[in-house]
Amino acid sequence: MTRKSLFLFTLSLIVLSACGVSGEPDRIVEDYFNAIASGDAVRAANLSCAAWEQRARIDADSFLNVETTIEAMHCGVISETETTADVSCTGYIVADYQGENLNIDLSLQVYRLIADDGVWRVCGNP
Repeated sequence: MTRKSLFLFTLSLIVLSACGVSGEPDRIVEDYFNAIASGDAVRAANLSCAAWEQRARIDADSFLNVETTIEAMHCGVISETETTADVSCTGYIVADYQGENLNIDLSLQVYRLIADDGVWRVCGNP
């Protein structure tokens, strides 16, 4: 490798490493709620940090045999640093339990995300 090629390669690595965390924290939480509501425990766990995976699986499993829809969901970032983000949402997961609807209000909790290997992951509540 020539000096010029080595310099360009090193420079490109520096630029790429400065890019930070991929994805938008609010979109990750929306994806998380979609996985939960559809009963997709694997997807919910993949969107979670290691400490939150079990909770994500339990929440997703609770919707396995239930018809669900998500109504008027909108998530927004409340605060964000290089390593954490707090996200709040509005809207509802509507679960149909044998003809009776249960509205689960998404605005009741704020979700904490952490940067994990360059990816935002849901990791509980602040």
